[in-house]
Amino acid sequence: MLDIRSTMQSSLIFNHFKQITHRQTTADRPETNHYHTLNLLGLLILKKLAKNPDNCAKIGKTKNLIPKIVDFTTAVIPKLRHRSPIAGTDPEIQAAKRALQVLKRLAGTTGRTGETLRREISEIVFTIGSIREILKHGGEDEILKPLQKLGLEIITHLAMDEAARESIGATGGMMRELMRIFLDCGGLDGQVRVKAGEALAMLVVDSGRNCGRVLSARQNLVARLVEEAGDSLVGVNARRILTYLCAYGEAADDSRTRKELIKAFPMVLNDAMFGTAKQLEASINFIVQIVRFMSPIEFVDELERVNILESELIKRLVYTLQKYNYPSITSPSIRRNVIELSIWLMQFNEKCITLFRNHEMEKELQHVADTTSDVECFVVFCGHVGLTRYGTTMATLIDTAWELLGKNIH
Repeated sequence: MLDIRSTMQSSLIFNHFKQITHRQTTADRPETNHYHTLNLLGLLILKKLAKNPDNCAKIGKTKNLIPKIVDFTTAVIPKLRHRSPIAGTDPEIQAAKRALQVLKRLAGTTGRTGETLRREISEIVFTIGSIREILKHGGEDEILKPLQKLGLEIITHLAMDEAARESIGATGGMMRELMRIFLDCGGLDGQVRVKAGEALAMLVVDSGRNCGRVLSARQNLVARLVEEAGDSLVGVNARRILTYLCAYGEAADDSRTRKELIKAFPMVLNDAMFGTAKQLEASINFIVQIVRFMSPIEFVDELERVNILESELIKRLVYTLQKYNYPSITSPSIRRNVIELSIWLMQFNEKCITLFRNHEMEKELQHVADTTSDVECFVVFCGHVGLTRYGTTMATLIDTAWELLGKNIH
């Protein structure tokens, strides 16, 4: 890993980079092959230096350096819009790719440095607009697809910042482009669709405005997301998006939408009973939202449709707490989601209280209380750093569950 301190003083290398990547008009000086080579070399140096968080901090503090990096992403927009054939050796395409790689590393930096860099990158007026154009045209050519994927990853990183989340959502057409890639581009590299889903899921976290923008981006969106919720590739992200639309937006404000959400219940319930860790986390979280819009009769009917008894569901929830008996950064919300669903079940039917007690739910709640950590208190993470907190603490959820269990103590 390159460290500026082991090569030369940071001011010297960054000032040198600004000189060799300084864009000049044709009238000032024609852009020769030598000039393009220097640009690419400078970007390559920055890309390697940006592996080190300390170097990322220095890049951010170097005056006007990040705007110059963003300039390389803006320079390719006219070519994208003209839809003319593009060669893989095109120097502007190569420079744009390297610039996006640098921005991705900067935006993904952890800690306070990352917070500062994400804010700075998103506040540059050309950043989000340039990425939107890359997303819009990037899938039309094999050479441009890597740029599209990098753009999606940058959006996901930037969306970890609350202010950046709003700025991205307010950029005209951004939500529509993300929905188009996620839902309509089945012929694309599947990982591009996954990354579009990750970006959307991050943008709608704790943002009622972005939830509204997603819902207005196209008609029958909830029904379409419900269809994708069962897909093996993008299903987890579809469920996450639906969950956040319900939790932070107005996805279930009309009867038609509620019916569409309930259609997904048997499928997500099945994954909650038998799915992998990621499926389990996303499914239980989604169920917590769905049941809010179901009557007791609808809930019982849906259980019967998939031949699952309340007692079996409760046994599975308690077993999940036993299996995931410590917080995990890979599935940080599993225990929280299980407790939230358990609370709803006990409030829904007092018979469930007895069933939970029969399966020693109090014992598992005590273990959760003894092992809770900050990992379970955040919705959004950057590396191992939590950024967006849940509104309800784990301690509050545990106390609520204990109180409900106590109602049946004689």
